Amino acid sequence: MNSNSTVRQNNQGYVLVVSLVLLLVMTIMGLGLLHVSLTEKRLVERSMVNQERIFVAAETCVQDAEVWLSDQLTAGSPSLPFTSPLTNFGNSFNALSPTATDLNTQELAQFAQYTYGFTTDRIGGSGGNDVGESVEYSGSGGGLGESNYRITCVAQRAAPDESSLTIIRELTL
Repeated sequence: MNSNSTVRQNNQGYVLVVSLVLLLVMTIMGLGLLHVSLTEKRLVERSMVNQERIFVAAETCVQDAEVWLSDQLTAGSPSLPFTSPLTNFGNSFNALSPTATDLNTQELAQFAQYTYGFTTDRIGGSGGNDVGESVEYSGSGGGLGESNYRITCVAQRAAPDESSLTIIRELTL
């Protein structure tokens, strides 16, 4: 009887060791999955922040282009097509935002990674539509003295996350 009870006690000891090893393996797997999911979450958040910033930079570009075009039309007839030099979004963000002083230098450095530029051109005319242009922009629409313009804005971010966004706005002035 002594040999039977000794074998049972040894078997119960092995079950405990195997259970602890399996628990350790499952814990390591869980920690690995947690690390992978946190890394993916950071990548998605960074991508979303990049998309938001590049969109804001492109919208700022559109506003700058509309102001430029309006100023040129007020001063006389603009020489078109016109392509602006690249503008650093960080510099324009500082000038436009009254809350820019609330941002720390690291956040302002992030905005400085974005640039934008625009091209403005007159579209339509007496000869008909430009390629790909709809009939409503043929130059015959609108009142007397009005012209149709196309503003093409490109916002971009340099490496390492190279990305860009193009916004095309057509308007009658």
